[in-house]
Amino acid sequence: MLDQLRANCTNFITKDEWPPNTPDLNLLEFHLWGAVFQAYPILNPKPKTVLELKSALQQIWDDLL
Repeated sequence: MLDQLRANCTNFITKDEWPPNTPDLNLLEFHLWGAVFQAYPILNPKPKTVLELKSALQQIWDDLL
């Protein structure tokens, strides 16, 4: 079965290669990242520094609660 997946699915990731803690793969955080990606584009003005980005993301987080 594994050989068939590797042969037919070029993007197949085995369980040993699967990232264990990435936020985009964690089902509980999936909704959170979706909400952040919806809120970020409407920020005005856009963050220009890392400090401004951190502040903007914190504001998005606070607004979710």
